[in-house]
Amino acid sequence: MHARALLTGTRGTVAYIDADIRDAGAILDKARDTLDFTRPVAVMLLMTVQFIPDRYDPYGIVRTFMDAVPSGSYLAISCPERVDGDPVSAEGSARYNQVVATPMVRRSRDEIAHFFEGLEILEPGFVHMTRWRPDPGDPLPEKYSPALAVVGRKP
Repeated sequence: MHARALLTGTRGTVAYIDADIRDAGAILDKARDTLDFTRPVAVMLLMTVQFIPDRYDPYGIVRTFMDAVPSGSYLAISCPERVDGDPVSAEGSARYNQVVATPMVRRSRDEIAHFFEGLEILEPGFVHMTRWRPDPGDPLPEKYSPALAVVGRKP
């Protein structure tokens, strides 16, 4: 209810869908009430896909969303990157997963790239979130986010 209360906009232009991301069909059905799927849209899965374990086919879920949108649509994903051999991120993930109800799955850069098969990756490509398009003249942060940000366009 709180999410609905935060929404503002002209009636029919903003919606809140209470759904499980694993049920992409239900989300798409409700989204059609607000979005015009004959025009390009953005599918934004920001800090989300790491909460979809492989047993639920996260690639199939993302493909279902992208198959439903027309050419010219965009896919934006941000998620923590798994760097094999990095004990800090492995330990951090293990600690996190011990104390939460919904564990996280870090994926390698290649595994994240798999979400974008068939899409044109836009500049700056696969970058850490804190380095995503900084303001001109601003120095890059010394510390970087362990999460990657990527945007692709459906041809």
